Amino acid sequence: MKKLLLALSLATATNSYGWCLFSCETTPDYKNRAEEAIEKGNYKDAIANYDKAIEIYPNDVEYLVKRGTLKSKTGDYLGSIEDFNKAEKLEPNNFDIYFHRGAPYSKMKNYKEAIKNYDKAIELNPDNATAYLNRGICKGNSGMYKEAIEDFNAVLRFDANNAEAKKNLAIAQGELNKKPGTKSVSFAQ
Repeated sequence: MKKLLLALSLATATNSYGWCLFSCETTPDYKNRAEEAIEKGNYKDAIANYDKAIEIYPNDVEYLVKRGTLKSKTGDYLGSIEDFNKAEKLEPNNFDIYFHRGAPYSKMKNYKEAIKNYDKAIELNPDNATAYLNRGICKGNSGMYKEAIEDFNAVLRFDANNAEAKKNLAIAQGELNKKPGTKSVSFAQ
């Protein structure tokens, strides 16, 4: 019995630096569990694992961005934006922050903020077609049809067969040329 208690206490022992000596949880464990949960479509468990990883490393931008993205996918838009804002303070020139922060703003129909984020993402990575597509959709939903057309054409320069860009380009052109009083069509991702 004494040997069992000694073994259990050693299994969770830490040295004077607070590091685990044997079987303590680590951020890679939480990250791996989060990724497994994502593969299964279980975003709630993935967020919980990123929560634990962020407790250990609160300034890890990758974890903040991934958790923020998951929060957005589950409808926690304000929590998502909060994670991206924390990440931005740590790495203000990280493309992923702006690219992914545009989504919750777009979902909340705050197209002005979404467009600002996609602008910054494009400034940091002008070769990302999806950033142009997302910005074009936000511009289209804001009634900025000419600017949306420019973005959809940019996407088609990257990928001439992009079905979403073609569909949204047709919507923007239709909205630009429609008769007054005709009902508007929503742009979609």
